Amino acid sequence: MSEHRMVFAQPQWSLLQFSEAVTAYRGQIQRYQQQTDNFKSLKVLLYDEDIAVFSVKLFALSAQHCHIYLAANDQPDTLSELKAQCDAYALPNEDCFSGCVPLKASQIVRPQTLMDCWPEQGTVSFFTSGSTSKARAVTKQWFQLNRELERLEELFPCDRASVSLATVGHQHIYGLLFALLLPLKQGLCIYPRFAYPEHLLPVLKQQSGVLVSSPAHLKRLAVDNTLVEVRQGLCKVFSSGGPLADSVALRLASQLKQPVTQIYGSTESGGIAWRQLVDEPCPWQPFPEIRVENHSDGLVLYSPWADDRPLLLTDWGEVLADGRFQLLGRTDRTIKLEEKRLDLNVMESRLNQHCWVEECRLLPLNSQSRTVLGAVVLLTSEGKVALRKMGNWQVKQQLRNYLHGYFELICLPKKWRYPSQLPVNTQGKTPLAELEALFD
Repeated sequence: MSEHRMVFAQPQWSLLQFSEAVTAYRGQIQRYQQQTDNFKSLKVLLYDEDIAVFSVKLFALSAQHCHIYLAANDQPDTLSELKAQCDAYALPNEDCFSGCVPLKASQIVRPQTLMDCWPEQGTVSFFTSGSTSKARAVTKQWFQLNRELERLEELFPCDRASVSLATVGHQHIYGLLFALLLPLKQGLCIYPRFAYPEHLLPVLKQQSGVLVSSPAHLKRLAVDNTLVEVRQGLCKVFSSGGPLADSVALRLASQLKQPVTQIYGSTESGGIAWRQLVDEPCPWQPFPEIRVENHSDGLVLYSPWADDRPLLLTDWGEVLADGRFQLLGRTDRTIKLEEKRLDLNVMESRLNQHCWVEECRLLPLNSQSRTVLGAVVLLTSEGKVALRKMGNWQVKQQLRNYLHGYFELICLPKKWRYPSQLPVNTQGKTPLAELEALFD
């Protein structure tokens, strides 16, 4: 790749400018490591909405063999609890390295090509629930991420004249791989994240692009597809982060005259399989080197970028004779709300810690063609006093504000009920149907 080729659109950074920024920031990290005498085990919390700045920090931290912790969101309590696990922070308004005078340029070898500064050593930890101190860390070695990238390059080649356009963030594994690392490998210029697919229109009128999106965005796009007039400029459309309804995928394939490339995987597993619906539903095709098998407790994965050991997936499925498979539903209490992964057990545990809450149950509810979260809360005596004095709306807002310290706004319960007792059956369990009846 030419050192003058653009790698980011905003700011307009060429490869040369990007590598210089990586070199400068690496010098600041080295100075910090010298001052703290911590060269090999530095744990650094990284979060930045700006994909260009994020990339500079990611590459520089990796070059210095740091263990990078990627926060799933920037909610204050999420960051606070992750900070307790780290030695340093690389956050927009709190950067431990920004005050360090970097080493002289002559002491650092500036990379001549992108591969000269490509991350190869160290680890990256993703936090899948992005919520509490019990958020589950999934740690990946860079060689695992790079091995997966090699397969993605082979499967999904792209014209270097295209640009990368994303409606998803880069702090999660899907966005990191597809919206950042894969486009960099392929020599595409990367644009900042777009809030809505229709905002891509001016860019696609000027140049061709690869769209990295999610089911939530694509579902809205299919209703009123503003990209039809520039569909010739769309090289590829990727979707992951949750299930894309077959009806939406088929509608988009008809509108855009090309199928959506759906990616199935998770933080733990990495990418597992892909498929493209053209005129009818079809099974999932595992990536090269990956094998999926049937098991009584759910599908089992064998993958070189998931530690090469059997991994029980959280989906039921049926593996066909040719190795492809069908998905038949989830096995756990993890749900997706607008592609935000939420473990209902984790949120229930956090809500139960509030002084107003004796016990609670959370459940997904279908509301006007979308899923929202409902909360059934058994109040403590203190909570009942608050309910009498403040009313339903104020109590709901107080509890939502409490949860908002740990969870993103889109994940918070929208419907609340405060029964005098939780419904139970003869086995002492709370039937889902009786909980759902509270919202009728």
